Amino acid sequence: MKKMMAFVFALTCMLSLVSCGGRGKSHTIEFTIPAGYNEAFAFSDEAIFPDAFIYSEEEISPKRKTLTIKAGAGYSSIPIILKPIDYREENAYEPILLTRDKPVTIDVEKGAWFKIGVAIDNPADVPIAASIIVEDVDIRIE
Repeated sequence: MKKMMAFVFALTCMLSLVSCGGRGKSHTIEFTIPAGYNEAFAFSDEAIFPDAFIYSEEEISPKRKTLTIKAGAGYSSIPIILKPIDYREENAYEPILLTRDKPVTIDVEKGAWFKIGVAIDNPADVPIAASIIVEDVDIRIE
């Protein structure tokens, strides 16, 4: 009986450690906005067009049915959009305004793969960097 209780206790400990492993881990997605890029019209209706967005090199796959995105460096607010790459159900994702002080949670298809797009102008003569932070996702490079 003692061996059985020890086995159950050890199994419970292992399962609790496995479930805590990667949950809530965040990843920073980096973007380089080219010098002189003014296609975004970031705060007008033109930002709705997918061609106005600069997309990440990385693809993300949410581990749950929601995706939490936080503002990173390089801006105070910015329109973002999800571009489905590999999915089972076809869903349309609208642009969302991401601000520095408020994370955004989006309902998504669990296990689908997405690229994230940002719409930000860069009137400067040099490229600028911007980033966003995503939580609880798998990452792959295309």
